[in-house]
Amino acid sequence: MDTFQTETALFKYLVQGVRDYAIFALDPKGNVASWNLGAELAKGYKSHEIIGKHFSVFYSEDAKKIKHPQYELDEALKHGSYEEEGWRIRKDGSRFWASIVITALHDETGQHIGFAKVTRDLSERRQAEEKRLSAELNLEKIERTFALMVSAVKDYAIFVLDPTGHISTWNQGAERIKGWTADEIIGKHFSIFYTEEAKQNKHPEYELEQAIKNGCYEEEGWRVRKDGSKLWASVTITPILGGSAGFVKVTRDLTERRRNEIQLEEAKEQAIMANKLKSQFVANITHEIRTPLSSIIGLGELVAMDNNLDPETHEAAVTIHDSSKHLLGLLNDLLDFAKLEAGKVTVEKIPYSINNVVDDVIGLTKLKANEKHLSLTVNIADQLPRHVSDPNKVRHVLLNLVQNAIKFTSDGGIEIFVERQGDDLYFSVTDTGIGIAKDTQEKLFKPFSQANDSTSRLYGGTGLGLSIAQQYVELMGGKLGLFSKPDRGSTFWFVLPGTFENSTVTNHG
Repeated sequence: MDTFQTETALFKYLVQGVRDYAIFALDPKGNVASWNLGAELAKGYKSHEIIGKHFSVFYSEDAKKIKHPQYELDEALKHGSYEEEGWRIRKDGSRFWASIVITALHDETGQHIGFAKVTRDLSERRQAEEKRLSAELNLEKIERTFALMVSAVKDYAIFVLDPTGHISTWNQGAERIKGWTADEIIGKHFSIFYTEEAKQNKHPEYELEQAIKNGCYEEEGWRVRKDGSKLWASVTITPILGGSAGFVKVTRDLTERRRNEIQLEEAKEQAIMANKLKSQFVANITHEIRTPLSSIIGLGELVAMDNNLDPETHEAAVTIHDSSKHLLGLLNDLLDFAKLEAGKVTVEKIPYSINNVVDDVIGLTKLKANEKHLSLTVNIADQLPRHVSDPNKVRHVLLNLVQNAIKFTSDGGIEIFVERQGDDLYFSVTDTGIGIAKDTQEKLFKPFSQANDSTSRLYGGTGLGLSIAQQYVELMGGKLGLFSKPDRGSTFWFVLPGTFENSTVTNHG
């Protein structure tokens, strides 16, 4: 075998073995004259199925109608070769995107003897490009839609800063909130929105640094509008690609909310101050009055005890003594209320005898009950241990309830009941008095409130007693309430939590 035959054989085997390219020959009319492995893999035909057939079998019907296969051959013959990318058809009818090169072949005499056609399947690349183009179109659409949406937002200033902090976009909300138009502000550094103090402290630069460091920066603070006025703004700065592509800045005007907060804080401070001044005034005036009043009570009592007085003078002395004691009670209520409002009331926790507290209350109220011919009875469970709480405040609450019961009862009597309920201590004071309507019961515990105006005029008092009693009970961790019906009497009760000593005392019997 000579050298030419050897080279020809090698070339033949080389072409036949190529798998990634369809390499085959066409005769001058375009009929397939050879077929390699790559052509079989790309187009699906075996060599015996395709050799002798016209290469237009690889083209779509539309391409064949416009005689595109023949056009390719004519162009290859005219220019020596023809190249393009386009859709081709496999044996099974499926399409693939192909890169094709057709080269006109001539013998040594220059006579045209056919064509060499090389085809490569680029379907995967085509699909990837289509996906990329689709994604780019979708992204462009999304960006365009987002840009339109952002530009239309009026309640938020939304704009982009370049990596150095200069403004590159501006929406309607930014113009409305800050006052600058896009033409006036784009290109300027965003520090223009900050106070001179903030700029001197390099706070704008700090915000960008923190946004890059933490992925976002948020704060509320004062900003400056175009006209120099200040607004209270909620600010969020988000870096784009770590800040290398700039920042997105969102600002919301919260000036009205901040103004309301400041007004509320000022009003609260004024109310606290007014309340403090009122409490101080009540405390001061009460102290100023109590000193001379104590003297009047003492003198009134001494005069009333003089057996040598005529009946008219004695009655006047008793009236002076009783009235001054009543006035002292009112002053004590005012003073206690002022202390409660000022937060100057503390609670002790000491062991005390429940019976002794009840005895004290009986001693202070028995005379008044006898004057009105009312029975005053006590019902205490046997062997009650000493209770740990504030005995002075317990006595004050129980005394107030018994005095009220006597005041509003004209016939019958009052019962004091005490028992232990688990870890709690329960007190109740029941009377047979005028009772209280349901719709007025809650008002009784409000300062300066009584059942109604006629009750206030008829029975007197400040309307502070029950309010003070309730606050004392709550300071001790307990609860105070009542059960009542008009003309059927009332039961006021309070429960105190606390501990009991192991020692016991004997009740009244």
